Amino acid sequence: MWLLGYQYDSEGVIEKQDKYLKRMSGFTRLYAAILVSSPPPGCGQISPFGRERAWQWLSRLLNLEPQPDITATMLFDFLEVCGFALIETYNKQFFKLLEVLIHGYFPKIEAVTPKGSGGPVMRLKSYLQQTREQFIRFLQLVSTRLGLLVGFHTTDQQGGKRNFLQEFNRCSFPTSSWTL
Repeated sequence: MWLLGYQYDSEGVIEKQDKYLKRMSGFTRLYAAILVSSPPPGCGQISPFGRERAWQWLSRLLNLEPQPDITATMLFDFLEVCGFALIETYNKQFFKLLEVLIHGYFPKIEAVTPKGSGGPVMRLKSYLQQTREQFIRFLQLVSTRLGLLVGFHTTDQQGGKRNFLQEFNRCSFPTSSWTL
């Protein structure tokens, strides 16, 4: 438990789960904010962190085995603070990572979550669903305004073009209760 960041009091009693999650949530939000913030204009320095570190942190987290509650909490907090910056910077790549999260990693999070403690998991699920819906609305707006999806095409294995919006709409979330 010590390796996961739990604190012990002077009598050796481990901190309660809710206190631990709030503390880790605060650390995650602070770290995410530092990663996406820019130095003040005119200071002449480049940030030692940056959005590329946020991308690295997120992709590395998705390579770890999820832990009950804490993984969902950290993912939700991290994405809520710097998700927009990652969308702005990485665009389609972020949504590909989001699909990996939804289809590959989220089921693992659900599998390790004990019955009755799904609060962090439900918050993450809701965030992922809302983010996906907003991206689809954005793509529909672009296609309506421009009459085509500029830059939103993929190439299939046979070399043919496929519409990214159609592909994205075909993707489904791992739980049948997620309807879009």
